[in-house]
Order: sequence, then structure tokens, then C-alpha cells
Amino acid sequence: MYRQAITLCSLPVTGWYRYRDVFQILPPNELLKRPPAVEAHHPIIFQWKYPESTEPRSISGHFDIPKWVLDQDSAAEKARELLLVLGVLLNNRIFEYHGKQSWFVDLEETGPRTLDPKWGQELYTGRDFKGTIEGFSSIEGIPKVETVETNKYFNRRFITYDAVFDIPKDLTFLLDNFFALSSEDKKSFLSSCALFEQGIDTWGTYPSLSFVGFVSCLETLINVDNKDVALEICKECGQERHRVTRKFRDFFLKYGSDSAEFKKYAMKIYKYRSKVVHTGELFNGDVMPLQFGSDARIYDDDFRRSVIRTCRICIVNWLVSRSNSQ
Repeated sequence: MYRQAITLCSLPVTGWYRYRDVFQILPPNELLKRPPAVEAHHPIIFQWKYPESTEPRSISGHFDIPKWVLDQDSAAEKARELLLVLGVLLNNRIFEYHGKQSWFVDLEETGPRTLDPKWGQELYTGRDFKGTIEGFSSIEGIPKVETVETNKYFNRRFITYDAVFDIPKDLTFLLDNFFALSSEDKKSFLSSCALFEQGIDTWGTYPSLSFVGFVSCLETLINVDNKDVALEICKECGQERHRVTRKFRDFFLKYGSDSAEFKKYAMKIYKYRSKVVHTGELFNGDVMPLQFGSDARIYDDDFRRSVIRTCRICIVNWLVSRSNSQ
């Protein structure tokens, strides 16, 4: 069975990409409204295939849940899986709104009431847009989405003002590796992707929580790598020694770089993580408002951006290594 939804991205989508018979990304059609700015939330048509519901389900044993509801759950579960994985494999993730309500001002309104607050909900809809489809839409006349050499893609630090949505050249290969994982490893990888997503979502509002999310996404995979490793026992106190710092460093060296500089960088990241979690020493912006032009703010932001980039590279390398070993 197939469904489609209007999702969003921080860059405009001008081409298509299809991963086998699993999902397809399309640029918005002429009926979908575009944002008035380049740096905004741009609509994407996301189409995916999901398994039809076959198992009946009851609520407290009293009545069966209708099949169409079960199919909705199945479609939502598959879409969530795909968007989580793409959130790590793409520099500009595809996302959905979660229905948050708040006050806002209409940026397109002019006149004396321009700054009048309005109460509204995050939502993007399209006129006559239908979620249920028979199959993937035709791509005739639509260009392919631009691809970038994979190492260059994941190591890219900045984008130009006229950038559009693009993908790593090896995206299909990386997705093949995800679907080749065992069910247990796939579950752990999705948990890592969810923590990475939370790091992205809280980047601008809760810097320290965002940073911990990125470190924790690696710790999830570190636990997978070490689940069969026997714990050392301290000879003095008899307690188990988990060696979490060493495991984090070794993971970074294995899936990032084994250089002395990168080893030092890995230890710096875990040191900051320990400060935040164990001592409450937070990044700039959590306790006091951020100051424009502050050296401390610039340093913190640059450091956290580098953490995002290196965490993504380590996750991707873990994925390839893990799937190849199965």
C-alpha cells in the first residue's frame, strides 16, 4: 500500500529521488504554496510504501479496531522509520510539524496591524492533496535531485545562499545498509537516529540538551558494539568498571579517525558531556541570553556544529561496518 504526505525541508527541493520500491521524494507541485524566503520551511512531497495491516487488534478485548485505523498506524510507523534514518543520512533533514500551538505575527501582512499577534497551529496543507495513492507518481519531466560526492557532502560546513536540497552520491548504498541490519541492530540504530533528531530540534533553544542528545546517539551504538564484552571487576571494591570514557574514545577513533588530533577531540567532547550531565556546567544561552558577537557564543556554536558533523560521520560509518559484518 502507498501513501503520500507534504513534508518540509530547510532548503527548496527541485528534483526527485526514489529509493527502490520503498519511498520517493518529489518537488512541490504548482498548487503548493512556497515560503517567501530562501531560509525557511520548504514543502516536499514524500511518498512511501507500507505493509497492509493483517493482524486484528482489540481495545481491552471489547471491540476490534477498524482496519483503516490499523493501516494508518502501519503507514505512520513506516514513515517515521524512514524520516528518522534520512535525518542522519541527509544534511538537510525532511521533517513534519507536530501540531504545536502558539502566538505568531503574520510576516506577509502589511499596514497598521502588522504586529498584531494571532493564535495558530503549526500546519502545512495543500489544496486537493490526497494522502492515499495507488503507487509512486510519475517523474516524467522532473530532473533528478543533485548528488554530491559522499565524503564532501558529510564534511560540508556551510551552504551558499542559492543552495537547493541535494543528497550524498551513496545514499542508495547507505539505505541498503540500513535495511540489511538485523532487527535488533535496526532498533538500536533508529534509537540513535531519534536522539540525533532531538539534538537537531533543540539546537537553538537548549544548547546543552542538544549537545547531550548528539553524544547520547553515539552511546547507543557504543552499547551495541560492547554488549558481548565482559565487564572488568575492580580488585579493590569489587564493582563493575564500565570504562565509558575509553569506549567513547575507541568508538570515535574506529568510526571517525585514528589520528592523535581526533583522539584529543573525542576526549574533549566527552569531557564537555560530563560537565553538562554531572556538574551542570552548561553552554552559553541556557542560563543567560546569548550575546551578539560574544567570543564564547561563537566558540560554543562552532564546537557544537563540528560535533553534529563528526557524530553523523561516525553513525554512517558504524552503519556500513555493522551491516557488512552480518
